[in-house]
Amino acid sequence: MFSPEPDDLKEQKAETSGERVFITIFTGIICGLFALEVFQDVTPARLAMVWFFLAYFVLTALHEIAHAVVARLVGWAVVGLKVGIGPVITRSIWLGVPVEWRLFPIVGLVEVLPKNLHAPRLKNAAIYAAGPGIELAIAALLTAYLGWDIMLAPTDSYWVAGLQATALAAVFGAGFNLIPFSPQPGVVTDGLGICLSPFLTDDHFKRLMVQPVLDQGRHLLDIGDPKGAKALFNDILVQFPTLLEAHMGLARAQVDLGHGEFALMEFRNTVQALPDDEQDRGRMALQQLREYIKTKQ
Repeated sequence: MFSPEPDDLKEQKAETSGERVFITIFTGIICGLFALEVFQDVTPARLAMVWFFLAYFVLTALHEIAHAVVARLVGWAVVGLKVGIGPVITRSIWLGVPVEWRLFPIVGLVEVLPKNLHAPRLKNAAIYAAGPGIELAIAALLTAYLGWDIMLAPTDSYWVAGLQATALAAVFGAGFNLIPFSPQPGVVTDGLGICLSPFLTDDHFKRLMVQPVLDQGRHLLDIGDPKGAKALFNDILVQFPTLLEAHMGLARAQVDLGHGEFALMEFRNTVQALPDDEQDRGRMALQQLREYIKTKQ
C-alpha cells in the first residue's frame, strides 16, 4: 500500500487502437463463452459461479475503499486509489482523491501518506487490516443472516446461492490478502504489512511524510534549479535532520552548484553517523553520489 507503485498497476494503456479493440473483443469472447456454458442449463450452483466473480470484483473495490476510509479516519492523507489492472477505463475525483478504474478489477492499490508521527505503527497496521477486515465482516454478516447450516449446504434457491457465493468471494479475497508474503520487490500483502508495522522505523514514516516535497526537490534538480532545490532540502532537514533522502538531495544540489568535493565530504560524514541498520543503505547512496559527481565532471 505504501510501497512504490507495482509495475502491474502502472500505466498500461494499449499502444494502438487496434490493440485496444483486440483486448475488448478477446475479453468479450471469453466472457461470452463462459456465459454460454453457464446459461445452457441454469441452476443455482452454475449461477453462483458467475456471482462469485461479480462479487469478487465489487469486493475488490470495497477492499481498497476501506483502506482509504481508515487512512482518513486516523488522519493520514489519501493521495490516490487504483482498482484493477490492465488498460485504464476511467478516471475521476472522489472527495479530492484521484480514482482510477482499470479493465480487470482483481487487485488494487491505495496510496496514503502520514501527516505526523503520532502512533504511526498502529495506524499503519490498522490501514492494512481495513481491506481484509471489511471482507471478513461482510462474510460474517451474510453467515449470520443465513445461518451456518444454510451457508454450507447445497441449495435450490438462487438468492441463497448468490449470498453463499458472495461470502465465499469475501473469505477468499481476505484470506489471500492476509497471507504474509511479498509478490514482488517493494510490494507486500496486507498480511505482511500488518506483521511488519511494529518494526518500521521513524525514518520510514518521515520519508513518507515528506515524499511529495522530496519529489518536488528532485524535480527542481531535473529542470536545472539547484538553488531552489537546495533551499527545499534544507527546509526538510530543519524538521527531519537525519533523513538520508534529504541529505542526498542536498548533496546533488551542491554538486550542481559546482561544490562536488564539499558535497561528497558532507554526505560521507552523514553516512558515517547513521545507525548500524541504515549503514548499507547509506553506503549505496554514497556510491550513487560518487557516480553522479562523475557525470558532472
